[in-house]
Amino acid sequence: MRVLTLLLLLGLTGCVPIPHYSNLTPEISGVISESGSPKKNLPVRVVAGLGVEQCEGRSSDGKTDKLGAFHLAPIEKFNFMSVIMAHSFFPWSVCALSNDSWVIIAQDKTYALVDSGPVHKVEIVCNSLTPFTQCAIKDR
Repeated sequence: MRVLTLLLLLGLTGCVPIPHYSNLTPEISGVISESGSPKKNLPVRVVAGLGVEQCEGRSSDGKTDKLGAFHLAPIEKFNFMSVIMAHSFFPWSVCALSNDSWVIIAQDKTYALVDSGPVHKVEIVCNSLTPFTQCAIKDR
């Protein structure tokens, strides 16, 4: 009976002990080119956060193919508690390795449920690799 009472009280506060994974970043795909030519075998990564120093921290990494296309899986986080109907912003940055240093090529914030995080897909198109270039970002 005590366990049931505890679960009921937790449920009324909006917190329930349900272990699960949530996304910190959306799933991202895109194309990178420079002066009209695809950037082949270019290392790219998505990191959780905006203005991340040298694109460091928890990341999902990938490389462009021969057409300059890439795909980055979402960064996931394990949660022990489930917070019912809470929303938050999830900032993220996409970086590319250019001249032996990481440069941020796209940044955004996604507003989503805390328990799931960003579950949609994002597409990025870049026509230049200069630092802080604002590549075209659109939801898919």
